[in-house]
Amino acid sequence: MKQFFSENSYYIVRCLINQIVMALFGVMVAFATLNNDPILLVGGILAAGLYLVLFYFMFWEVGGKDRIAEDAGRRTPTPLRAVLVSLIANVPNLIIAALLVISGFNGQANESWGNTYAVCTVLARGLQGMYLGIISFTEHRMALALGVENYVLPTFIFFLTTIPAVVSCWLGYFLGHRNFRIAGIFGIKPNTRDQTK
Repeated sequence: MKQFFSENSYYIVRCLINQIVMALFGVMVAFATLNNDPILLVGGILAAGLYLVLFYFMFWEVGGKDRIAEDAGRRTPTPLRAVLVSLIANVPNLIIAALLVISGFNGQANESWGNTYAVCTVLARGLQGMYLGIISFTEHRMALALGVENYVLPTFIFFLTTIPAVVSCWLGYFLGHRNFRIAGIFGIKPNTRDQTK
């Protein structure tokens, strides 16, 4: 376990930094487009997509380096490395999501749980800000469909928002380990020129 953290602490921290930066970006995009549903949705999809692409490319490189080290006999295969790193980086999100669900059940019976629910709601939406545009669009459309003034998505949604990041990390690692580039499907070739002069 100690060896795992020593090897992957850099990537765990990078995942956390990427999340914070993209969450701030997503919140800004959502607030800027809040009064226009189509643009809100497009902005939300772009923010979430960019967030996932960052993870994909980061772990594509990790997978490629691991394959080289494995072929040279310097490393044993670790196919779930990206999944474990992503899950560890998502621990703060999972803790807040768990507190949100628990406080949501107990909030009406106990004032302190109600306060916890309010704080966790702000934290969850802030830390998952890259999805805020999609969440806000969905809530607004549900409110219109149900004929109510406000609609709030179930709290367990913040458990589900960790899944795309884990899948993106795994996919990047898996394809990088096999030296397969998605861009190659579209005929885009990587720049292989030597840029060191």
